Amino acid sequence: MSTPPMDSGPGGGKCNMEYMRDHGAFADIPVQRLVAAWEEAYGKERVGRWVQGFEASGGRSIQHFEREDLVDV
Repeated sequence: MSTPPMDSGPGGGKCNMEYMRDHGAFADIPVQRLVAAWEEAYGKERVGRWVQGFEASGGRSIQHFEREDLVDV
């Protein structure tokens, strides 16, 4: 299975990720803060499924950026 380039999305469009808010600089990744923000944006159940899938995969990502749902914030 091949993965298309990051700038190629469904239908040949461009994929991108937009950072909507600046939360400051951190010495380490603020995991709890990130998970809380994801839960606010996507819902606890969905984030819980992401975490379970990540743990079940042995810590490897099983998602593809170009296939993710768009979310209006």
